[in-house]
Amino acid sequence: MANVNSISLSGVVDDDPALMRTLEGKEILAFTLRVGGRVGNEDGTAMGVDNFVACRVEDARAASLERVVRRGSHVALSGTMRQTRRIGTAQTRPDAHTRVIVDEIDVIDAPCSGTTMREAIGLNGYGMDETQRAGA
Repeated sequence: MANVNSISLSGVVDDDPALMRTLEGKEILAFTLRVGGRVGNEDGTAMGVDNFVACRVEDARAASLERVVRRGSHVALSGTMRQTRRIGTAQTRPDAHTRVIVDEIDVIDAPCSGTTMREAIGLNGYGMDETQRAGA
């Protein structure tokens, strides 16, 4: 049976991602994704609202993504939901919250000061860096 715990989101990174390391040395990139939505008013009109989703990349990609993903980056991601709770509370209490553990992420657009996103990650065209391109 397919995994029923899956989510796909597209939005804007709301804060600068934080790169952390666990005691075991595992790198984790944590950020908040701002996802727009609409809710209906009592008068039948729709109002735009922002939803904020905690996200984490928990594998070897964390360090390299930290160089590219910034506040204001537009990303599309897919992953699984994981519920966490504060110590001393029941799992069903309102202070339990969820986060997305990212399996796949695509950076659609990233703000880079004075450079393009391709230059920031060392790609100046079609997956080749400048030295590879000069030799082609």
